[in-house]
Amino acid sequence: MLNEINAKFENIANFFEEDFLPFLIIAHYDADGLISSSILAKLLFNEKIPFVLRISENIKPNELLESAFSKIIILDFQFKEDLAKIGEEKRILVIDHHPIKGDREKVNLIHPSIFGYENEFDACSSTLSYLLAKHFDDSFIDLAPLVICGMLEDRHDREEKRSFRGLNKIVLDEAEEAGLVNKKEGLISYCEFNEPLYKVVSLMFDPFIPNIFSSKENTIKFLKACGISESLINKNFEELNENEHAEISQKIAIKLLSEGFNPAKVERIFGMNYELLVYSKSKNLRLIGKAIDYLARSLNFEGFIEALFNDKLYRFNFNQYFDECISFISRIFLPLYQEKRIKEYKKFILLKFEGKIDRFVGLFANLISASNITKQVIAVSSEFSKDEYKISFRAEEDSRYDLGSIVSNVAKNYHGSGGGHGSAAGAIIPKDHFEDFLEEFDDAL
Repeated sequence: MLNEINAKFENIANFFEEDFLPFLIIAHYDADGLISSSILAKLLFNEKIPFVLRISENIKPNELLESAFSKIIILDFQFKEDLAKIGEEKRILVIDHHPIKGDREKVNLIHPSIFGYENEFDACSSTLSYLLAKHFDDSFIDLAPLVICGMLEDRHDREEKRSFRGLNKIVLDEAEEAGLVNKKEGLISYCEFNEPLYKVVSLMFDPFIPNIFSSKENTIKFLKACGISESLINKNFEELNENEHAEISQKIAIKLLSEGFNPAKVERIFGMNYELLVYSKSKNLRLIGKAIDYLARSLNFEGFIEALFNDKLYRFNFNQYFDECISFISRIFLPLYQEKRIKEYKKFILLKFEGKIDRFVGLFANLISASNITKQVIAVSSEFSKDEYKISFRAEEDSRYDLGSIVSNVAKNYHGSGGGHGSAAGAIIPKDHFEDFLEEFDDAL
């Protein structure tokens, strides 16, 4: 399979090699976008090809058309007709995994479908960027663990026991064979493996249990209510044996089901943990992924890029930014969530944040969708600019909705833009049309 993948990449090799004009790299502001763009930026850096890296909230086609750059790499943004039009005047490479909505003949496009993979969880943009970089330089195998972080943050661990499929699995297998990553079955952890059980459970993101999040006292009460002994509650996670993992997971699952959690969400408390085996201050790839996502959304990624370019990535203090992420959620999201400042529509609920935290609405939507607050479609919005709102939508994974198509179609009617996947989508809508947009979206569900 890797030989077939490399053969496909030969078709776009001259995009990098024909001249040394500077590139503009523009990527989405989440973990997948930052990781994929960092990998390609490092490839250009190693080849001494000049570039400018920009992490952005959205694509503005007119600005790209008017820019001085003739060669543009666009990462982790859905390929739609507006990007195809840019390809008529600029040389662009689009690397993305969202459903294709434009004429692919006008651009260089790297998408899972060109390798015969059609499922939206077969590859993320980090996976595709890594495979491209490794086509040119085998030493990029060292960044395979970083790519797994991108997969995890895009919630591609959807196979049995939270494993991967498609191209994602190929990268994971490479990382294991190279001795970079080890996977181990058990209760899922998002913090370091040497922490006590109560801390692991208190910082669980998926499923998300808001009443205990980041609270030692509430988590211990919760675990006792599950029927878990005090000795296990205080035991280090890495010291738990196979039977203890199974017992703890089963008791937590029973408790969550009794509190109305969707069984599909409850299943996600147990599965594969991914451990980084090379020297690093941080060992848990889920923790590292959360830290990178926070860096991207905070637009505070310069130190991360510098560490990557200087081959000191795994000495980077990811734990610091994971802790900052936890603090941010506890300070900004939890109070509003607990106050239940929610507006109910016929088929969805809206949690609206005042002020400008637009880069985090996707993160907050993920948290709500992983909780037990509702089985309806979820929307989280925030001010994007003085004239616009940013809004993120989430639906149950087994729902009948194609949110990406619905949001894209309705947004066009109100001079907005939007798109995404079947169960996750986002849009930017003018404030003057926001309520009308929400009403039509509700009717379209």
